[in-house]
Amino acid sequence: MPSLRIVSWNSTGESQQKAVELQAVQPVLAGLYPAAPDVDVFLVQEAQQAAGGSISSMLDTDPATPATGVSVGPAYQRPAAHQPELTTGGGAGHICLVHNGVVVNTPLTLWDYATDPALNGWIASLPGHLQATAQTATTHRPPAYAVLTVGGSTAMLITWHAPLGVPALAPGYTMPGNGLIDAYLVMENSGLLQQAQAQVLATDGVVIIAGDLNTTSQGLAANYPIATGYNPLPDFVGFSDNVSHILAWRPSGNVVTVQEGHSTDSSSVHRIISARVSW
Repeated sequence: MPSLRIVSWNSTGESQQKAVELQAVQPVLAGLYPAAPDVDVFLVQEAQQAAGGSISSMLDTDPATPATGVSVGPAYQRPAAHQPELTTGGGAGHICLVHNGVVVNTPLTLWDYATDPALNGWIASLPGHLQATAQTATTHRPPAYAVLTVGGSTAMLITWHAPLGVPALAPGYTMPGNGLIDAYLVMENSGLLQQAQAQVLATDGVVIIAGDLNTTSQGLAANYPIATGYNPLPDFVGFSDNVSHILAWRPSGNVVTVQEGHSTDSSSVHRIISARVSW
């Protein structure tokens, strides 16, 4: 059965202390789960955009060169991948480090709403007075994704630092944590999940969303009275800690489990979370 152990953290910046905190999670998980001790993917949100920050440098440190500081070990595909949180290049950044035992088919890539025909079609279908509002929502932080292969099966890994804000497409309705409903509607009506489904179905794989979604599990479970009703990400199951989540969906309908969920306190306002996705 293929599986991925994922560590995800909104670090709210990079510092040496935060680098040490993230590195310290790995031996804890190895002790708790000796049958599958390796972290397969490290994901960081709100990091610096480019390499050189303390967390990035720690993840890129080979333990064969200990003078550079602490390391998560030798068995990773370095350097870690980086992407900005905005297609305009602004904002903070994402980091993604993948274990050598996982094949990276597509490295971490920021989804571009501007060139998304599915999203443009959805926006065009809205009442005229909402089209400009929806178009504005496309300028907020989009997800980033990577396509991975593990055990011969494909995993579409999506990481997202979901936007905050007051909704205009659903005025008067807020998500716990103040996540922006408009951004969820844009993401789910984009081509991202369609592409993810197409990518993984051939090998009965999974779609994983991990990151700071700026709403709680209660916010994801809610039904918002927009048109005939809107429930965010209804097909996904997973592990949550406040607004941080590791969620999975298997489009074939076969079983996917998110187990061994673990949270670690940190100097960020967000805990470091981990879970093992198996399918």
